[in-house]
Amino acid sequence: MNRTELLEYVKDLQSRQRSNRNQHGATIWALSVAAFALIWKITPTAQGAIIDGNTDGIIQFISFISPLIFFIFFGIFSFEPTSKPNRNDYRLSISSRHRNSFINFLSILLLCVAPLIACIHSLGSLNHTITIWTTKINIFIYSFFIFIFFYSLYARHKSFKKYGLPPVTEIPIDRNSKFNFYLFSIFKSIIIIVILINSYSIYKSINSDKYYLLGFISAVNITFLIYIISAILMKLGGSSILTGLEKLERDILLYDLSEDEIKERLEEEYLGIEFGKWLSDKIDHLEILATLLNEHSEKLVDLKSEIQNIDPQYNYEIESRINNYMDKYFELSEQYSVEASALVGWIEKIAPNVKLQGDETVKKIISDHARRIKEKHVEVSEMTENMRENVKNLRSDVEVRKSANTAHTV
Repeated sequence: MNRTELLEYVKDLQSRQRSNRNQHGATIWALSVAAFALIWKITPTAQGAIIDGNTDGIIQFISFISPLIFFIFFGIFSFEPTSKPNRNDYRLSISSRHRNSFINFLSILLLCVAPLIACIHSLGSLNHTITIWTTKINIFIYSFFIFIFFYSLYARHKSFKKYGLPPVTEIPIDRNSKFNFYLFSIFKSIIIIVILINSYSIYKSINSDKYYLLGFISAVNITFLIYIISAILMKLGGSSILTGLEKLERDILLYDLSEDEIKERLEEEYLGIEFGKWLSDKIDHLEILATLLNEHSEKLVDLKSEIQNIDPQYNYEIESRINNYMDKYFELSEQYSVEASALVGWIEKIAPNVKLQGDETVKKIISDHARRIKEKHVEVSEMTENMRENVKNLRSDVEVRKSANTAHTV
């Protein structure tokens, strides 16, 4: 694609996003109206239940209704069929994951923390064995989801801090691999069980008493209100994509971006970077550093010629030139070592997980690039050892010349 075609592609992407935004805008308005309607409806029923001392009844129903709805929606998405990805489908969207982290965080709090509190609060007021065990299971599952969410945030922070690279959870994988097939089968079974036991617990908890019914109605409305607000937050979070595309169009027109710069921006900000290409670019950068190291090591021949023309009595001048040469080499070597060690450490860290997932495409990408970087690492290590030995020999030659010059003078 040339520059004009890329610009048209960016405009097409904007049109699609605007179309989606218009659809989402109508949805957001509809959801907002539904939210206000629920609040209007909740107020009198909740007041009636609270006045008659049925607050625990509301919370108890929330503790069953919320996970029921949560896992129904979760089950719908998990049962959605997926096609086998090709190599170009394995993409890392590193930049875009930072966009709506706060909004996603609020959504997680609404969907998991609020029902978890309701489950914990209602545990002491339950008197049926099945409802008690159901609530304990719900508490465990919600706690597990919250733990996974916060652990993924911690893992991301730790991975970027230690390696400057994304965590293993962001490596694209094929959901149709054998490991994932068995994992999702177990997970789907758990979803079905949780839906069934929560449905039965709701049935057991329903009482013919008028005010308990008010509590049930309030609980249903409050639960749906939580999900509506969460849906509104998630839809609002998608607006930053269009803003990014508009900025890209502006930069293309005003700053005359090249074709490569446009493609790079599209991959980083919108499409995601092809995983194999991303790894290859990392190693290409290391090879550039290795080339600079090699070029600098070859300058040792010129340094020897310079020192040969300096009187060995001028020891300070000789040492100064040798030290300057070595300082420059080790500056490049340190930069290479830090980046190479981080990438090697990161690959070693994710390798067991990739092997466990059983995704052959990712395994091949990782193994090919791991072999490539290790070969380059060995080459640079040998180059450094040779440089140290050559500098040592150079100093020895200087000492021999200096001793010979002294003897000749005497």
